Amino acid sequence: MIERHFYPEFNLDTVCNIDGTVAFYTFVKATYLKFPAPPRVLDFGAGRGAWTKLDRSGIRRFLRDLRNGAERVVAADVDEAVMLNACSDSQVRLKVDAPLPFEDGSFEVIVADSSAPLLRRVECCRWVRAGGGC
Repeated sequence: MIERHFYPEFNLDTVCNIDGTVAFYTFVKATYLKFPAPPRVLDFGAGRGAWTKLDRSGIRRFLRDLRNGAERVVAADVDEAVMLNACSDSQVRLKVDAPLPFEDGSFEVIVADSSAPLLRRVECCRWVRAGGGC
């Protein structure tokens, strides 16, 4: 495998120093540290969380599991598969073209890994508690 030759760290856990998933979720977890208590997190476009079974890398699975370091994680998606998401404390199936069901200031952190184009930025900012980020 070319990865093992050019990226020796790949031999440790099938990740390399240019792994975009590791970089993104390391940034997400770093945002948790800016809060005095574990944050409430919205995983927007969470899907079923199939990566929990498909990803061979322990470090990627650890980083992508947003429950690690969070008070509570809500998985939300328009796909009914979100109801099977094992990496959340609760799940919400969203309705297309309906108001999104979150109160202002509900979360400190909003993560939209694969669905950022779908996220309504104005609503996102409403849901985030002062000092939070999305």
